[in-house]
Formats: sequence, C-alpha cells, structure tokens
Amino acid sequence: DGIGGVGFAADDWGFSLVTHGEAGAFLGTLPFGAALGAVAASAELFRFLMMRLGKSAGVQPLKEHPLRDPRPAQYRLAPLESHHPDVGSVDSISAGALATNMLYLLLRVPGLQMRLRLIDDDTVAASNLNRYLLLDRSLLGMPKPDALARYKTQLVNIQSEPQRFDEEHEDAIKPLAPLVVVGVDDIPSRWRAQA
Repeated sequence: DGIGGVGFAADDWGFSLVTHGEAGAFLGTLPFGAALGAVAASAELFRFLMMRLGKSAGVQPLKEHPLRDPRPAQYRLAPLESHHPDVGSVDSISAGALATNMLYLLLRVPGLQMRLRLIDDDTVAASNLNRYLLLDRSLLGMPKPDALARYKTQLVNIQSEPQRFDEEHEDAIKPLAPLVVVGVDDIPSRWRAQA
C-alpha cells in the first residue's frame, strides 16, 4: 500500500525512476534530467495519494484507471552536442505556467545568456501559486511579466511587456525576436504569433 522504494537518479539529459533498490544520485550541472525525473516522480506520488483517498472513501477506480504498483521509468533527451551559452533574444508570448517553469529551468543553466521579453496582460492570482515555481503571495495582483522580470540576472535580461499579443497591441509589440516561445492559452494570440 506504500510508495516506499521509489526513487530516481538523474543527470544533465535524463532520469531513471526506480521502484526497488537504491535511489541514485544527480550527476551533472544542467537541470533538464532532474526536471523530467521530478515530473515522473510526482505522477507516482499523485497516483499513490489518489489510491489512498479512494480507499479511505470506499471508492473503486474506473476500469480505465486501474490500481497498479509503481513502475520503473526512464527517459533521455537528445543532448546538445555543442551549444553557445548566448541564446540571444527570445520573446515569450505568455508569462503563464509554461513560461514560468521554462524560466525556472533556464535560470539554472550555468553560463546561459539571453534577452527574454515576456508578453502577457494577466496578473498573478492565488490560483497560480500551485504551479508557478517563481511566484508567491507577495506578488498577488502584480502583472505576471513584471513579477517574473524580478528574476533577471546579469546574464538573463528579462523585459516585461504587460500587454496581450492581439490585434490591438500587435503593432506596438512587433517586431518579434528571432526565437518565439508560445505558451498562451488564447488561441487567436497563438495564430497571430504563428503568422
């Protein structure tokens, strides 16, 4: 009934989730393998908690979601053979959960340089705090791009653009950087960015 024995090992580009035996260690300096491993481990923790809640409530799982023991998992990203530490200019059309978590990881890449512009008209809400790794209650009500711009460093310059990327504001926001990350929920804004 327990989740005991589950652990993981990670390196720069991959992870291994083990269900029996010794948990491994983190080897490397890049955050990508550990981040992937954390996602896999959190899925196992969620499954375990749902089993416990269902058991205490006397609820049986649907046949589409059978109870099972933890399973080993592993995944490796294709490593970059060589990369320049200066990514250049990047526009993120969103300062939401995906952009926040991307920034969380990129800030942990040793020597990474970039100029990031966050384009979003939303403000930090209490409902964001369970999934935005860089936000806390002290930032409630602040425009999301302003809140994330507080994390700029000497190597990672973050510019706030607290506007929606829509027909009304597109001309004021353009030109976009050569590299654009699109994480916005608003479908017309996605189409506009792709165009």
